[in-house]
Amino acid sequence: RRPNALGWGLLSGAAAGMAVLVRPTNALLVVPLLILLGWRWQSWLACIAGGLPFATALAFYNHHVYGAVLTTGYGDVSGLLGPQFIAHNAAHFARWIPTLLTPFVALALGAPYGFRLGRQAGLALTAWCLCLVGFYAFYFHSGETWWYLRFILPAFPALLLLALMTGQRLSDRIEIAWLRATLPAALLAIAIPVLMASNRQLGVLGIRSVETNYRRGIEWLEQNAPADAVMAAMQMSGTLHFYTNHALIRYDLTPPKEFARAVAAARAQGREIYAPLFPFEVGRLVTPRFGGEWEQVGTVDFITIWRLKP
Repeated sequence: RRPNALGWGLLSGAAAGMAVLVRPTNALLVVPLLILLGWRWQSWLACIAGGLPFATALAFYNHHVYGAVLTTGYGDVSGLLGPQFIAHNAAHFARWIPTLLTPFVALALGAPYGFRLGRQAGLALTAWCLCLVGFYAFYFHSGETWWYLRFILPAFPALLLLALMTGQRLSDRIEIAWLRATLPAALLAIAIPVLMASNRQLGVLGIRSVETNYRRGIEWLEQNAPADAVMAAMQMSGTLHFYTNHALIRYDLTPPKEFARAVAAARAQGREIYAPLFPFEVGRLVTPRFGGEWEQVGTVDFITIWRLKP
């Protein structure tokens, strides 16, 4: 039966559009779409129609906020891309992908063996993985810590499907019916405890308690800092921007001389300078490099609140 070119085209275009809204590099997913849609022009017209509303919204947002359709909030990241990062990132991926998806994801490496179950789908899924993982292998931040695998998170469904295709192909070669029937349950019995142990080790279930400190930090500032105080921040900058009316200085993006000018301008208006800092930030801001003398005026769990002395 011929697939519904219009319906699937619209859905694939909308899905790709939503993915690009989440992260612009997901535009790389056009490669597996090329493989799946082929030369069927009806499907491509439907795909473009499905993605057009999302592309229009993104173009309008970028132009309104950043002044150009193709400019994003990520800025110029060209200095963070290079072949010198490939070896480290590849080793990082090799360590953490099996940890997060269980070692059984290694079956995806045998994808060509499973292509007999669907060659076109297998090629598309392989391209899906290679485009995203390959691109982020060149990115400096990809290998910093395990949760930076969020950059390649869209590749995870494809990796799992490729592993399942290979696993199904292998299971078809098992002649003993009861063994073939119980194999999925046996794999789950191994995978679930492995994932639970990883969750405990990595503190995945503790994310909520950590993230609430952003809200609690804002509550402390709203109760204790003057309403017109200026905030110097980096890690807390997004929370301050969206949930308060405080003026904000991104100290990590502001040269020391410009920072001093901003502080002088704020003081000329009688406004105080506060800084809610995560532990790794203290040594970056509370330093002679930025001038002035900081005093700690509050603590919210691991967040410390600092005030620049007059």
